[in-house]
Amino acid sequence: MCSSDLAELAAELLLIAGADPEAVARNEQRVRPIHSAVAGRSFSVTRLLVEAAADVNAPQQGGLRPIHAAAQNGNAAAIDRLLKAGAKPDAISEDNQTVLMTAARNGRPDAVRALLRAGAKVNVAESFKGQTPLMFAAGEGNTQAAELLLEFGADLKARSKAGYTPLLFAVRNNHLDTVKFLLSKGADPNDKIGDNTPALSMSVLNADRSE
Repeated sequence: MCSSDLAELAAELLLIAGADPEAVARNEQRVRPIHSAVAGRSFSVTRLLVEAAADVNAPQQGGLRPIHAAAQNGNAAAIDRLLKAGAKPDAISEDNQTVLMTAARNGRPDAVRALLRAGAKVNVAESFKGQTPLMFAAGEGNTQAAELLLEFGADLKARSKAGYTPLLFAVRNNHLDTVKFLLSKGADPNDKIGDNTPALSMSVLNADRSE
């Protein structure tokens, strides 16, 4: 029997015996069993905890919900299970990032797709730097995530508080495949950041730094 099967059996025995599915670790991280199950990619234990009425929107340190962990590790099955149990597709962490931003930043297209199909807001911007999910995807070179976001209506021309569009984030970080993709979708090759530095100048400056 594999370790995941043993973990499921142990969790089931504990729950049958009266274990509290809402038990919170006595530390500053405030981790609950469902956080650990999702972060550990244990779908079977996650299912058991959901069936035992574990709070799928319970925050841990940083305001992170179980669905944030599922988005970070790309577990679309866990996302679907959590959503069906009442998890919020637009849950926000304490740093004002949505679940969709987490999935886009970490390059998890299956998670991005699951969240978008559940109605996650595609053009919402976090309040610190004003970045959208597409900006996070472009800045990390996650082209597949960017493609999905555009299919669901992401704004290619949106700007962060510093004046960066998704294309400029991709150029700044030398993500050539993403740059090529965004240009093919209509991004402006003459785009400029807030101080009027054009994308082409930015790419030249990046080349100078790498030598």
